[in-house]
Amino acid sequence: MKKWVDIAYYLGAPVLRFFAGRPVPEDKREAGWESLIYAVKECVKYAEKKGIVFAVENHNHGGFIRTSKDYFRLKKAVKSPYFKICLDTGNFIDLYKSIAKTVKEAAVVHAKMYKVGSGTEKQLDYKKIFSILKKNKYNGFLSIEYEGKENEFAAGKNCVKYLKRMIQKYS
Repeated sequence: MKKWVDIAYYLGAPVLRFFAGRPVPEDKREAGWESLIYAVKECVKYAEKKGIVFAVENHNHGGFIRTSKDYFRLKKAVKSPYFKICLDTGNFIDLYKSIAKTVKEAAVVHAKMYKVGSGTEKQLDYKKIFSILKKNKYNGFLSIEYEGKENEFAAGKNCVKYLKRMIQKYS
């Protein structure tokens, strides 16, 4: 991870996204937190020296950061303003509840998209998501993360158009 912090620094990137990993085996999840906390503290200390925010992406696919509670547990242990969240709108197991609780911690928001063929995302409620972003005065980066089955180039264009409409509507 330190190599990627150096690369981010070289490129002038203000944020480096990372995954917290998965506990292996799953039944040893709690035991894995100690190692996770140690590793993240080390990486954040290094990133902080370079002025890079180290942003954990919430990942519910068996990962450590499944809910806002998990994020804040790690945040409390790390104790650094250079530790934030890369808020993925489609990855919390309790979606909108945890989005609302962590949005003020977001260094970047991944706008997850699955079904935009009609020009509107069908799987996630972006009216609700943008209401949360607006209520919390989120004014940071918004990246697109497309995970659908449509042609990604056509879908990407639809994602951009859709998100631009949502930004205009909610700004």
